[in-house]
Amino acid sequence: MADSATAVRFAKAKVTAAQIGKVRAVFDPKWKDVVTKLKAAIKAKQNDKIDLYLAALDGRIKELNKILRAATLARGDLREIELDEDFVAEHLSEVEKAVTTVSEAVDGLTEEFDEGKTLQNDAEAASTKFQGSASQAMTNLSALDGEMDDAKDELSALFKKQDPIHSRAAKAVESHDAKALEKAQK
Repeated sequence: MADSATAVRFAKAKVTAAQIGKVRAVFDPKWKDVVTKLKAAIKAKQNDKIDLYLAALDGRIKELNKILRAATLARGDLREIELDEDFVAEHLSEVEKAVTTVSEAVDGLTEEFDEGKTLQNDAEAASTKFQGSASQAMTNLSALDGEMDDAKDELSALFKKQDPIHSRAAKAVESHDAKALEKAQK
């Protein structure tokens, strides 16, 4: 005969299993959204968005941990209930439904946690890498700007030097003075 304490524990476990199922139904789409956006930001090398989605991922991982803890506790409660063979025999379909919901939650959340931690590491590495690349690009740009300024100054000096030479050469051509033209060209 089934123990009445088992029935009370199962009633609580069944409610917990239903709550875990509802929470996962809300959590999973939000999780997939953040993961998808973070992967896209990493692929597109968008450092600001990586940082944004990384913060969102951190929040989702905290939320995931709370749900996973509750599911793990519920799994333990259900295992205790399974020890009452008479109760399980009488309520097999209900116990099976609760066990399936909780087991799928624990397995799925564990998988998501692993995926999240891996993605978190990848995003942090990419953010650091892209940050370094951006800094290097700015340093290179600054150096090129300096070189361009120097080249402009040099070109400007050459034009100033060329103007009097051109004027003397033009005067020599106009006056048909070959000696003055030769001197102006030197």
